[in-house]
Amino acid sequence: MFASQVIALASSVRDASTSHFKPKRLMAVQLLALTFLILIILGTVLLSLPVARQPGHPVDLLNCLFTATSATTLTGLVTVSTADTWTLFGKIVLLALIQLGGLCYMVAGTIIALLLGLRLGLRDRLKLPDMHGKFGQSEALRVTWYALSLTLIIECLGALCFSTHWLLHHHAATLRDAAFSGIFYAISAFCNAGFELAPGFAGLAHPALRHDTFVLIVIGVLASLGGLGLGVITELAALPRTRRLNLHSKIVLTTTLAIFILGMLLLTLFEANNVQSLASMDNPASRLLTTGFLSVSARSAGFSPVDVTTLSPPSLLLLSALIFIGGAAGGMTGGVKVSTISVILLAILALLRQRPDIEVFRRRISGEMVRLALSLVCLALLALALLIIGISVTEITLKGLAPTADTMTRYVHLVFEVVSAFGNAGMRTGVTPTLEPLSRVLLIIAMLLGRLGPLVFVYIFAQPKRPLLRRLPVEAVMAG
Repeated sequence: MFASQVIALASSVRDASTSHFKPKRLMAVQLLALTFLILIILGTVLLSLPVARQPGHPVDLLNCLFTATSATTLTGLVTVSTADTWTLFGKIVLLALIQLGGLCYMVAGTIIALLLGLRLGLRDRLKLPDMHGKFGQSEALRVTWYALSLTLIIECLGALCFSTHWLLHHHAATLRDAAFSGIFYAISAFCNAGFELAPGFAGLAHPALRHDTFVLIVIGVLASLGGLGLGVITELAALPRTRRLNLHSKIVLTTTLAIFILGMLLLTLFEANNVQSLASMDNPASRLLTTGFLSVSARSAGFSPVDVTTLSPPSLLLLSALIFIGGAAGGMTGGVKVSTISVILLAILALLRQRPDIEVFRRRISGEMVRLALSLVCLALLALALLIIGISVTEITLKGLAPTADTMTRYVHLVFEVVSAFGNAGMRTGVTPTLEPLSRVLLIIAMLLGRLGPLVFVYIFAQPKRPLLRRLPVEAVMAG
C-alpha cells in the first residue's frame, strides 16, 4: 500500500499500457496531502480508543488529533505526557505514525528531486535512468525499497545501542522494556520526531538522561543521519569507492557543518554566564556536548538535554533561526532546508563580488534556482507571521492580558512554540499543554504547513514551464 501511494505521488496514470507516468502537479500534491491526512485520521482514531490510554488519563479528541498530527509530521510537540498517558498499544501507534510519516516524506522528497533532474547519487546504485520529468513504476519501487532498507538498518543499529545501554546502565526492569525503549528512541531520533519516554514533560532534561553522554551522542548521530537525506547518505556510503561527491551533497554537508559550528559557538557565548544552563556545568566537555547537541537537535530533532525555558532570549532566537533553516532536502527534517539558505547566501556573495554567475565547487547555479529559493523563504516567513499573529490573538488579545513581565515571557515562549511547530522541530517551552483549543488547532495547521509546504512548493514551481511566446519590455525599479 505504501509503495503504491509513493508511486501515485510521483505521477498519475492515464494509460495503463504506458511504461512511464507523466507528472501531474495537482494530483501529486493532493495524493501527498491525502497520505498524511489518512495517517493522521487513522492515528487519531486509534489513540482515542480506551486501550491506548492509561487508566486515569483521559484524553479528548482534539488532543488525540494533535498528538497524531505531531507524530505523523515528525514534530514532537505534545499536549500530554507520552510516557504517562499512553499504554504500550498507544506508544506503538505513535511509533507507526512516526515511521510511516518519515518514510513517506523521505521517499516523496527523493522521487520529486529525481523528477526535477537532481543528481542524488542513486542512479548507479539503483540502476535508475535519467528521469527528468518522468518516473516509472519499477524505479519508484526501487527507491521505496532502498529507503526502507536503509532506514531499518540504521534504526536497528541505533536500537541495539540504546537497548544495551538501557539494560546495563539504566537498570531497565526487563529485557522487553529495554528493547522497546531502544526501538522507540532509535525511530524517534532517526526520523527527527523528538518523542521521548521520560516521565512528565522532562524529556532528555530528566536527571537520569541529561548527563548521559552515550545517549546524547547516539541520538545526535541518528538525528544527523536522518536530516541528511537519502541521496547524501548514499553518496557518503559510496565515498571510499567513488572518492567524489555531487554538488548537492557538497552543499548540504558544508552548510550543515558550518551551521553546526556556528550554532555551537553562539550558544556557548550566550549561555556562558547562565547559571540555569551551562554555567551550572563544571565539566567543559559537558558544556561542549550540550551546545553541540542543541545545535544539531534544534534543526528538527527537537530533543533537548536542558529545560528550554531556562535558556536566555538570545539563545531562543538562535534556536528559532536553526529551526527555521532545518536540514537537508529529502531528509526527515522540516524547515526551509540548508540548501535553500546556501543558494541565497551564494547569490548574495556573487552580488557583493559583482559577478554575473553564482559559482560554487566549480559549478554554476542558475538564477531560476535563486528565485525559487527566495520565494520559498519569503512564503515560509509570511506563513509563519500569520500563524504568530493568529496565536497572539487567541492567547494574548482575547484573554486581555496586561503587558507585564510574565505576559512578555509567555509571549516569547508562544512565538518559539509556533516556530517549533512550523519547523517540525518539536523543541518546546512547555506552553502547548496550556493553550486554548483554537490555539492548538493553529499549531496543527502549522505542523502540516511546515511538513508539506516546502515540498509542495518546490514540486509545483520547479517543474519546467512552457516557453513564453512574448516578453514585455524591461524597465528598472529602484531597490534599496
